[in-house]
Amino acid sequence: MTLNLYLHIKLKSDATFGRGEGTPGEVDAEMQHDVLGLPYYGGRALKGVLAQECADLLHALDQQEGGRWWRAGKELFGTPGSTSAAAGVLTVGDAQLPEALRAAVAYAVGRGLSTSQVLRALTAVRKQTANDIATGAPQDETLRAMRVVLRETEFVAPLSFLAHPSDGCAGVVVCLRGRPAQARHGTQSGAR
Repeated sequence: MTLNLYLHIKLKSDATFGRGEGTPGEVDAEMQHDVLGLPYYGGRALKGVLAQECADLLHALDQQEGGRWWRAGKELFGTPGSTSAAAGVLTVGDAQLPEALRAAVAYAVGRGLSTSQVLRALTAVRKQTANDIATGAPQDETLRAMRVVLRETEFVAPLSFLAHPSDGCAGVVVCLRGRPAQARHGTQSGAR
């Protein structure tokens, strides 16, 4: 049995989901984006963030490693760097823009809108530099430009459970969500 839920994410601040390279003449740190020019947050990276948040939460609750909640977290997320056999019951898909927007952009790209126009319309370029600690002045040759997706942008990531999660896993999910679960099978629901 596969249980499918959706995690809704609304950015509280501008963010960049780097892909480890830049676009010459435009930005030093490019936003991760798909073939349509739509920004997205990769599922593996998102699962890693969720797993880290789980570990931080359990540490804050002073839960001893190996206890019930740690076991539930391990069941849910698996062991970092693990093989598929120890990957955990939760799989996280890419966090993408809402489907209606994706469909509208696909239609527009099919009618001649360029993917670079799409990317520029949904993002901004932020510049920053390193400052000299002693003087506060900008250091030479440290100006960097990065593409960011703007705050208030919403993303949706599919969550799939490869096996029916235990009550402990469900408890961890509720804690990560920050409010009582209201998700139903196959519907879009999640924390904002």
